[in-house]
Amino acid sequence: MYVEHKDIGKLLFYWPALTSREYYNRTLGQCHTVSVLDQPRFHFLEALLSKSMDEAVQTFIAVSKRYTPKGWHPNAENGANYGRKIMALYEDMKENGIRERIVLLEGPPGGEGRLIVQEGNHRAIIAHFLGCGLEAEVRPATVNMEWEWGRPPEQRLHLYQSIFVNGKELVPGQRRDSLARIETIRPEDLLGKRVLVLGCNNGRDCFMACERGATKAVGIDMDAQLLGAALREATYYGYPTDFIKHDLREPLGDIGEFDTVLAFSIYNPLPDHDMLAQLMRRGSVAYFEGHSLLPVLEDDAYRATYAGAIGPFHNVEKVYEVGGGERRMYRMEQ
Repeated sequence: MYVEHKDIGKLLFYWPALTSREYYNRTLGQCHTVSVLDQPRFHFLEALLSKSMDEAVQTFIAVSKRYTPKGWHPNAENGANYGRKIMALYEDMKENGIRERIVLLEGPPGGEGRLIVQEGNHRAIIAHFLGCGLEAEVRPATVNMEWEWGRPPEQRLHLYQSIFVNGKELVPGQRRDSLARIETIRPEDLLGKRVLVLGCNNGRDCFMACERGATKAVGIDMDAQLLGAALREATYYGYPTDFIKHDLREPLGDIGEFDTVLAFSIYNPLPDHDMLAQLMRRGSVAYFEGHSLLPVLEDDAYRATYAGAIGPFHNVEKVYEVGGGERRMYRMEQ
């Protein structure tokens, strides 16, 4: 397809870095819909085209300090090296045209026509400044998901929950009941509500909560690789999600207010069950899923196993089970 010059700003940045999350939340108020023209490299090229190299490098350093992870120190040398590479590409494209297509990923079927730049961020930005459009190859984003999660086991991330897109299982995971589980949550506990997901893994429950009308879904996990994948997929869906790297064995600071909290199969790894109960009480309603227990217990005995988390709540109601009661989920109120 051909991307008109006026439409380049509609292309989205398929950003892979968990470390970039705070920058976009701070500058844009969200981190799931970032235009290619909102990237720091856009501001650097803008400075390179309007200022001296030394002045542009100062822009590079200032933006990089806000954008990049701790441990990397932008300076005049690496800023100038990067600036020369960008300008060389700019001059080549200005003289010879854009000879290589960019690669776009297509958002979900029935979505809002999201197009995400997988390859060619610099080319797209330079085309904007040159006042021209550019050719693009468009691929279904689902193909990229299948590759990321379905590649050989020694190379892929561990896919715990299956990936569902519009109710269809796209890539099977270790647990294939995540859609059935989320469908047991009362619609009024998701529609128009702010949802907190403790131990969110690859973000599936956050996406499905938003698909069912949540106004915000925040997932917390300690696995940076899984959260990085969740953040990339957030660009695909465009749902109002956010993902925070945090060890739930440590106190959690202020991350806002929530209506509904989801805590699925995280009881055993957390030794402080009082802390888990406190985290679940950040919403007026919590859904708690225990682990698989064999032999299958009577419901009173199963609940007693998790008294440390369930105890502070009222109106505890079993809403879902698998394996004939081997694993159960409860809806609870404060």
